[in-house]
Amino acid sequence: MYNDFSVILPVHNEERMLSKTFQCICSLNPSEIIIILDRCTDRSEKICRLYANKFRIKFIKVDKKSGWFIHLNWLYVIGIKAASCSIVFLSQADIALDAPKIIKNLKYAAESIISFRHIPYLDRSTPAILLLSKLPLMERLSSVFAFPREWLFKYKLIENLEIPFDTQIGIKISKFNLPYRYINTNSWNLRYPGPRSRLYDIGRTMRIIGRSHIFTLLKSIVRLQPEIYLGYIKAGKAFRSHQVPYAT
Repeated sequence: MYNDFSVILPVHNEERMLSKTFQCICSLNPSEIIIILDRCTDRSEKICRLYANKFRIKFIKVDKKSGWFIHLNWLYVIGIKAASCSIVFLSQADIALDAPKIIKNLKYAAESIISFRHIPYLDRSTPAILLLSKLPLMERLSSVFAFPREWLFKYKLIENLEIPFDTQIGIKISKFNLPYRYINTNSWNLRYPGPRSRLYDIGRTMRIIGRSHIFTLLKSIVRLQPEIYLGYIKAGKAFRSHQVPYAT
């Protein structure tokens, strides 16, 4: 079993899901787990500490919001900087990981960026999203990654930009022609769909990275999420264009 890697896990009041998701993380048998406790006021830390006698767990406590455009991007960066292993694995507190499939493919993260598909929460758009993730003509991304730690600094994989960390990584994959693998797994997002307003941010991001009106409209229609296109329209003038692997 390959276990020379550090798990980076931001946590913000996730006590209802952590009992399930943290067990999955432990099933990966990592060398260390770095928990970034982001302004937690619930039992999240206590739940994680239950595993402290079995795993090397490092806690980083964040008491206030950062000055970054996207706070989550900053949380991942400080976690990666604190990691002691050469490979970092970025996960989320609401995703139940497909540990066997991930373990089988983690070895490739020593020399490439690995993106592990996770199945989204169940709602009307889920079938379309799953279909898009399987189309052979589209490059794909998910928000669960493994890659060499030093690449964060060498290629500035995650910066203080108005773009989510996963999209930034996709841009750098294309820009620097980095080795990349997309692995289909049966990992699940356990969170019930949040406010539909978050979909406006997806549309805004697509505007920032230079996606076309047609591409964004088609994605919005196929996924049955009109908010994506509305967010794109509201974003106004397009920013500098980048070629980025398709993100579901």
